[in-house]
Amino acid sequence: MVGGSACSAAGLENPELAWPEIAFADKSKYQLHKVSVGGLTLVRSVEILFSMEPTDLLILHFGTSIGWPSLVVRLQDRFGIKFSNEFGFHQPMTEGKAATFQLKVRKWIKLKIKNFLKYIFLLMGLYKPRVSIHEIRDQIDAVVSIATAKAERVLWIQHRALQDSHTFAERLFYKRYYSRIISKVKSFNNSKIHILEIPDSFVVRKNYLNDWIHLKPEGHRQLASMVRQTIGESTL
Repeated sequence: MVGGSACSAAGLENPELAWPEIAFADKSKYQLHKVSVGGLTLVRSVEILFSMEPTDLLILHFGTSIGWPSLVVRLQDRFGIKFSNEFGFHQPMTEGKAATFQLKVRKWIKLKIKNFLKYIFLLMGLYKPRVSIHEIRDQIDAVVSIATAKAERVLWIQHRALQDSHTFAERLFYKRYYSRIISKVKSFNNSKIHILEIPDSFVVRKNYLNDWIHLKPEGHRQLASMVRQTIGESTL
């Protein structure tokens, strides 16, 4: 399988807690070979797929890197925000130790400052998705073409992020990209391609870490169960 950090145990102590390791713990049918790259894009996945050996089943798990806005300029860090990092506006995965009331207030103020600055940078054209939405279809065509040449069966998983506390602009961007990707993958008239759509019932706080993107152990367990069920129903 090939995926972003959403298919890894990012933010967790044990790598075996990731959903691929859970889903394929029984190696009687499939042997798991996983390539997980943080911030994986469709273009980067093409390079990885080219170097892969042929396989019976290929799972692609793309995260929020495709449609979520990120900083396209590097500045000096301010207000505790890492402007020198493209993911500087992202929330930390873990909350850390129990905070005092004063620390909780400071955290709330920092979040509001972040959201205000996001709109400033957005209007300046410095906070936007790394991939143009007009390029998505062509990039998916390239990924699917290589994936179906490498594998007899392909399962596409498009990750969903929890939208709590994100700005309206971020939610709008992500919704457009997510809808475009799902629509495009569904349009392939190819029996090799299957898609796992994560249901609304999954997108709740108990399944996500503090950054609202990466999964808690419970989220990984649920996703592993959905993958196993999809594989069984689709005779993958």
